[in-house]
Amino acid sequence: MPRRRWRKHLWQLATWREIAALRQTLRATRWELVVDSRGLLKSAIPAKWAKAPLTGYNWQSIREPLASLLYDKRHQVSKDLSAIERNRQLFGKIFGYTPQGEPVFGVQPGERPSWLLSGRYAVLLHATSRASKEWPEAHWIALGKQLAQQHDMVLVLPWGNAAEKQRAERLAAALL
Repeated sequence: MPRRRWRKHLWQLATWREIAALRQTLRATRWELVVDSRGLLKSAIPAKWAKAPLTGYNWQSIREPLASLLYDKRHQVSKDLSAIERNRQLFGKIFGYTPQGEPVFGVQPGERPSWLLSGRYAVLLHATSRASKEWPEAHWIALGKQLAQQHDMVLVLPWGNAAEKQRAERLAAALL
């Protein structure tokens, strides 16, 4: 759902029509259970629109405690765990199992997936959800130069939209 776009155009009728259409679509589908593993109001509210049993973290376990008030069933999971382990624990509690051992990501130790670049490389994740959260480009350039020159790494600058592509191209040009 295009939440950021909606937020920017909240007072436009088209936005409210899109929100209503999403709500209607979620309600029209028969869901057995909805799990909110993000623990945020922005995920709990549309999850509640699904008109199905909704479950997630309890008040003490969640980043935004108010979101837990929307859940029909709540689960205690330590905030001290990593996001991956928190989700494993939450889903284990919901579906009645205890996660065993380390998580398995489908890559064996020492195995190099075919999509992975060969050699040493660093992925510089320069994009953010808001411009106010961006690290200064001069810092990315300094980091990139250090990784490339001192550690002999290839630099990868991914993007997801036109603005991020422009930023990646600026950074790449400065790093040449």
